[in-house]
Amino acid sequence: MGQALALCGREAANRRPFQAASLDTLVNLVAAGYGTTRIPGLAAGLFSGRNVVLRPLTGKISRTIRLASRRSFPRPQVLRALEKVIRRAMATFE
Repeated sequence: MGQALALCGREAANRRPFQAASLDTLVNLVAAGYGTTRIPGLAAGLFSGRNVVLRPLTGKISRTIRLASRRSFPRPQVLRALEKVIRRAMATFE
């Protein structure tokens, strides 16, 4: 969390942050006035018009994405197709 706060130009507070299992819940907490959160750029369009302000982060931002499967996965071509989709989607952010 400290790394994320540093990216936003903030320091970690000594209180425990809210945690949620879904982006939808996090955005609802923000809309209700419980602070801020980060959401992936790919999901930002889903949350416009929800009484929240969406601001892109600036600077060099990176994320490592890995696909994992068991050796005996019967359809490796599905993973290769998914890899292509992810690479195309991420190329729009470079």
